Amino acid sequence: MESMVIDGRVYVSHACWAFGDYGGAGSLGLANIRYIAEQCDGHIISAGMGDLRHASEGCPYGLGEDTLAEIKLERPWAIHAFGHWSSEQIWVRKAIACRLSSHGFRGETWIERMDSYPSLDDELISEIEMEWESEAWDSWLRDDLLRTMADDDRDEAKLMGPDVLFECYRAAMDDCNEYPTPEYSGVHVDVDRIAESFADHVADAVASLYTP
Repeated sequence: MESMVIDGRVYVSHACWAFGDYGGAGSLGLANIRYIAEQCDGHIISAGMGDLRHASEGCPYGLGEDTLAEIKLERPWAIHAFGHWSSEQIWVRKAIACRLSSHGFRGETWIERMDSYPSLDDELISEIEMEWESEAWDSWLRDDLLRTMADDDRDEAKLMGPDVLFECYRAAMDDCNEYPTPEYSGVHVDVDRIAESFADHVADAVASLYTP
């Protein structure tokens, strides 16, 4: 557990309440951040990580003064901090993070929960990883799979709608017992492993267009 004191109030965070392109706890961290932010809705502010740190250090050279002023005014339950490379971390008033939760954690506080089972909401983790898979499909995965096909087959495949190609991809994943692997801020898919099965499913879909 990490802690900082701002305006006489102690805020705490945890390694599992952080996320970023090159660090943090991946989908687990982002899900925990979203969960806590939702629970503290209406009592949460956003701040830059650097400004927040400066505010906790008494605003040396005037750095972080605006953030400190907002914290003094709002007295937030939580502070959602943002930094470089899509990094995020959430800080929660210690009195709240170390208070017995009423959210079904068997008498554990949010901080104690991290030691016994670091997920505050498993469904949120699944939703985030599905979002990442969809983003991967649109940004690189579909094109990478198409590039594994022979030129003529690829031309035929491009005539198929995006929904059909995605169904072929999912069918290939099932055939190969392959799953997207979560990384810091996205998923990895072993394109080479599913390429042959994907091509077979696309060929079947193309053939169905010409079946009387």
